[in-house]
Amino acid sequence: MIEYVALSQLGDTSLEARKDILELQREVLQEKLEFIQQTLARIDIKIENYRTDIYQKNHPLQNQKQEEADL
Repeated sequence: MIEYVALSQLGDTSLEARKDILELQREVLQEKLEFIQQTLARIDIKIENYRTDIYQKNHPLQNQKQEEADL
């Protein structure tokens, strides 16, 4: 971004270069965002698994009734 600021001081002669810098920066940020979203999804799955395990541990009779109903 330092290069971007320096180019902006050159005026219209640097429009293309500034656009290129912003497009590259956008691509880098998009990749980071996708990584973060994937990581959040994995964390959400793990949290849900823990919630299920904790619920089952705290409600053993409900689990037994559900298993019997499934038969």
